[in-house]
Amino acid sequence: EDQLTLPEDLYGASKLCADTLGHAFAKSYGIPVLSLRFSNIYGPNDPNLSRLIPGAVAALRRGKAPQLRSNRYHAFDFLYIDDLFTAILALLQHPIGDARGTVLNIASGTLHTIGEVVETLCDIAGFPQGPQFAGNDDPAMAIARPLSTDRIQQMTGWQARIPLQAGLLRVWQCTGGPE
Repeated sequence: EDQLTLPEDLYGASKLCADTLGHAFAKSYGIPVLSLRFSNIYGPNDPNLSRLIPGAVAALRRGKAPQLRSNRYHAFDFLYIDDLFTAILALLQHPIGDARGTVLNIASGTLHTIGEVVETLCDIAGFPQGPQFAGNDDPAMAIARPLSTDRIQQMTGWQARIPLQAGLLRVWQCTGGPE
């Protein structure tokens, strides 16, 4: 939440601009603004097959091994959509007070590797071959992006409740998978 943000692409730069505008409005007009930074949100019915989880589920539904082009050791924070909703509801029920213009991470607080996520989906789907990785699998080249959720926990008591395995099982079941 206090980390320096250095976007690597236009999408990231646009999000940083929105944070800056929100902060400026909060300071200039006393408007209660919080900048919410979501981790990797996932859940049922995501139509964007270029994303890790929907793409892997679609491949498994076709009886194919998920094809991944990145390092299996890259680690990210994945948050199930229901946890995102409960975080936003918790924020709406608590006064912002002196937190105007503050950045809050909305995340699970737990890192999972891409390999772990897709291998878990393969297990859930009963696909013994596992995923196929075409990227550089050197663990030394892996990136990890942990997110602190200290501020939202202090403000509201909120924390993520749905572990990755349970969330992935829900995604699989909602896309027609056996229970």
